Amino acid sequence: MKRLFASALIAAATLSAPCAFAEKIDLSTWTCSKFQSSDKDTIGVVLAWLDGSAVGCAGLRPLGKGVLELKHFFLAREARGRGLGRVFLAGVEEVARAQGARRIVLDTAAQLLEAAGLYRSAGYGEIPRYNDNPHAVAWFGRDL
Repeated sequence: MKRLFASALIAAATLSAPCAFAEKIDLSTWTCSKFQSSDKDTIGVVLAWLDGSAVGCAGLRPLGKGVLELKHFFLAREARGRGLGRVFLAGVEEVARAQGARRIVLDTAAQLLEAAGLYRSAGYGEIPRYNDNPHAVAWFGRDL
């Protein structure tokens, strides 16, 4: 659990601005509730909950013109292998749409093969490099 909250803090910190909204997605019942009001130009963190415990986090950062970047998408090991990654990703996409996004882009590192597989199976296609992340080996995007 400590790693999850550390990941959430890293996600918030690397978004380069104060966190203006936070969302809570309950994977047990597939509900999404807003913690704070937000507008279309804000960034935020989305947390996934399962049976009362936080099991996932993701950051969203605006890149302009209706594009949000997905950062630090993470699902705790105990929540993996049950289809919850796909549910959480769909919830993050719902949050992005509510923020006015028309597209999500992301990058991923070589050691994150499971994540790349999830993105591909969820309809994300490989796109040209859009950032200078030295750890990234693949870049993905999807229209919402």
